[in-house]
Amino acid sequence: MTSKLLVAGVLALDDLKTPHKSEKGIVGGAGIYSSISSSIFTDTALVAAIGNDFPKKIMDKIENHKINIQSVKTLDYPTFHWSGEYTGDMSQAVTHETDFQINDHYDWEISTEQKKSKLVLLCNNDPNIQSKIIKQIDSKLIAMDTMNLWIDIAKEKLEEVVKQVNLLFINDAEAQLYSGENNLDEAGKKLLSKGPKYVIIKRGEHG
Repeated sequence: MTSKLLVAGVLALDDLKTPHKSEKGIVGGAGIYSSISSSIFTDTALVAAIGNDFPKKIMDKIENHKINIQSVKTLDYPTFHWSGEYTGDMSQAVTHETDFQINDHYDWEISTEQKKSKLVLLCNNDPNIQSKIIKQIDSKLIAMDTMNLWIDIAKEKLEEVVKQVNLLFINDAEAQLYSGENNLDEAGKKLLSKGPKYVIIKRGEHG
């Protein structure tokens, strides 16, 4: 059965430091949180890769939300890992270390049924992977998210992906970095000129 929304995103185990607390091995990745949230409102499918170290109880929780996990594959590599911190007003993530090796061994192949999903959310991920997803789908609306890491290390590929989506999610600091404009109104206009019909600039500290 084809789900109305396909979420393509990372499931991760993160080490996170804030001014108030530090934790290791936190379940992270936009894939899990986006799919669980969206499943409250619509039929949702998830495409992702996890390692054997990913907690089974979390996968059980995903299934309990009636999320289609046909395209979630378990590989014999460590789960995607991100280590970083939020400082100051906590509006911007600082990346210390990433372990992407699982992505080198996962083809991000989408099942035939899910290729027909009407809506697709490309969660924050390597733009090369986001491009792989776009090439497989035939959807009415494609939305994407990104972050400062990809703007810094893969901007050229990111530009290619942004041209192909309908909706771009990006936070205020990332919008300024990506557009080169300090004024958010001007940043938004410049981002719209890159191709998407809509741009949502997130200001998380304001809700």
